[in-house]
Amino acid sequence: MNILALGDIQFPSGTKYVCQHLSKIIREHNIDLTVINGENTSDYSTLDTNACEDLFSCGADVITGGNHTLQRAEVYEYLDNKSDKCIRPVNLPYLAPGKGYTVQKAKNGMRILV
Repeated sequence: MNILALGDIQFPSGTKYVCQHLSKIIREHNIDLTVINGENTSDYSTLDTNACEDLFSCGADVITGGNHTLQRAEVYEYLDNKSDKCIRPVNLPYLAPGKGYTVQKAKNGMRILV
């Protein structure tokens, strides 16, 4: 089982860089599941929903959040609708938008709790 975990992707330029290289890394290293922290993908150190969609399209399986995730209200609906792939911190109150965990099927067929 090969899991690729990438720490904070910073700003739109970081998202662009990751998107340019991620599929090649996944292919070359036979990655089964890719988890990326996306809480700083916007210019304002918070989750950027467009960046998340870009990261999903280039190979991310799960995007995690952190203490900056809920700084902008426009991400609340996105988290509620994408909570199977884009998750907030689990230690937030249960009424917070989205979910704090997800179970995903890796490329090798195993189910992984993130």
